[in-house]
Amino acid sequence: MEKERNYALSLLSKLNTFQKDTLFCDGIIKIVGKQFSIHKVILSAASPYFRTLFCNGMVETFSLEVELQGVSSECFGLLLDYIYRGNITVTSSNVEQLVEAGRLFQLDDIVEYCCDFLISELTVENCLGILSLGQLHSCICFSTTVLNYVHLHFEEVCKNDEFLQLEWSILLSFLESDSIKISSEDDVFIAVLKWVTYDTENRCGYIKQLLNHVKLPLVSPRIAETHCALCQDDGSMMYEAYSTCLQEQLLCSKISTCPRTYSKRYFYIIGGLIQRQDGTLLDRLESLANVERCEVPAQAADANLSFEFLQTNNVQPMNQPRNSLAVTSLNGLIYAIGGEEESFIYDSVECYNPIVDQWIVRGSMLSPRVNHGACVIDGEIYVLGGWIGETIARTMEKYNPGEDTWVVVGNIPTPRSDAGVCEVNGLIYIIGGIGIHGDSLRTADCYDSVRERWSSISPMLHKRTACALVSCDNYIYAIGGRSSHDSIEDSVERYDVQKNQWEEVAPLPFARQSACAACFDKYIYVFGGTKYTPDQVEYLNNIECYDVVQNKWSTVGQLHSKLSHAAVVVV
Repeated sequence: MEKERNYALSLLSKLNTFQKDTLFCDGIIKIVGKQFSIHKVILSAASPYFRTLFCNGMVETFSLEVELQGVSSECFGLLLDYIYRGNITVTSSNVEQLVEAGRLFQLDDIVEYCCDFLISELTVENCLGILSLGQLHSCICFSTTVLNYVHLHFEEVCKNDEFLQLEWSILLSFLESDSIKISSEDDVFIAVLKWVTYDTENRCGYIKQLLNHVKLPLVSPRIAETHCALCQDDGSMMYEAYSTCLQEQLLCSKISTCPRTYSKRYFYIIGGLIQRQDGTLLDRLESLANVERCEVPAQAADANLSFEFLQTNNVQPMNQPRNSLAVTSLNGLIYAIGGEEESFIYDSVECYNPIVDQWIVRGSMLSPRVNHGACVIDGEIYVLGGWIGETIARTMEKYNPGEDTWVVVGNIPTPRSDAGVCEVNGLIYIIGGIGIHGDSLRTADCYDSVRERWSSISPMLHKRTACALVSCDNYIYAIGGRSSHDSIEDSVERYDVQKNQWEEVAPLPFARQSACAACFDKYIYVFGGTKYTPDQVEYLNNIECYDVVQNKWSTVGQLHSKLSHAAVVVV
């Protein structure tokens, strides 16, 4: 192979010498008064354009001289060097001409070299211009790469001058994309206002079309009002357009309240119990109204995953302290359902709007519940299991958010409390827990809301009460829990919904029960919980993360408080 390569390089070198010395040349290319001696056969071999030009049987086939348009003599000289020598120097000053000439003369390798160079030079300041260049010359793969860069750095791109020069149709295509990476939808709204007010006279006609592709229910009303006011003379027009489009979007809230795929997500750790005094079994336990929030790490963008310790911060507390509650999210809102405080069991429901940082009271359940579970199916919330006073609940209730009402939709086959509840592929699973005789359960049931039918599935490998249950892809993970009165599990097992079977996976770093867990992007996060020693019960503030692909646990942060019996949701 080395000999063949050396032979090819030697041949190219000799051909280049022939061209420079005009030996055996049979044609002349004229460009803006400058002449280039060439070998027609070599140019034809390198470029389909020249092969057609010199072999079409028309005048160029038989002419000694051919005049070309649409390329500078300097650029054509670089192309000839590549054809005869096999290399080219691409710079920021010649790359645009080379792309255009490469496309004109069908020199795909030249275009590829230029695209590689431009990708290496990408910054938030120049990426929009480079994207425009790629789209102009139909460089599809290259344009896709640059577009991904723009999406990934959208917030920073919007702060640069190139953004203000965008054609409205290009801006619209960004807004239509679910892939732009943003901190919140506030950033998108502000970017639209910035673009419009840069040239209000010519752009005000686009404002409603653009705002229709901003998820306005996810924009903070305070941010909208403040930034519209900053538009000075155009502020009232901007705010009117915002208000009109917002009302239209609220009518189709399933679309407009779903965050973009790469917007920042947050864990909300809600309620729970904390210990007072010295950590003994006689401690006073206190229910919390607190809500802790921490940002979900952007795992998908990390080529080499290394967790930073998660930092949590508090947001507006609930109206009532609650522990052993159920929590779920629907249409961008968080619902805190039931629970208890000092043995008083709630039927009340609170709803949190992260955009305005506010809790409001919603319709109460038909029965008070504690240690129950909840999930969402087809835009409605199902609640099942738990204690109703001194009785383990048999009924299942369903909540309609539009009507703010609850109805009973049947009974569960095995009454149970402290069970895990989750949804997978439109089916509800309730797993483990405490049975009516006070024993920990291995059994599990599945509910099909369309057929209104229950069925049993394979039991777990271990009995588990107060385990954390979470779904990821087509698996359900049962994490920790209590197998008997004095035995806490560190084991973790998962259920394959397609094969109807359980298997062990990597255990927790240490045993715990009454923790809460959530999954995001193939990582399962476990928050808090309770562990026991012979003479002490200890509440935890650890945040553990399980890598589903690597089957590995790691500690990734701490909560502000050591707590148990809390609930968590990702929004």
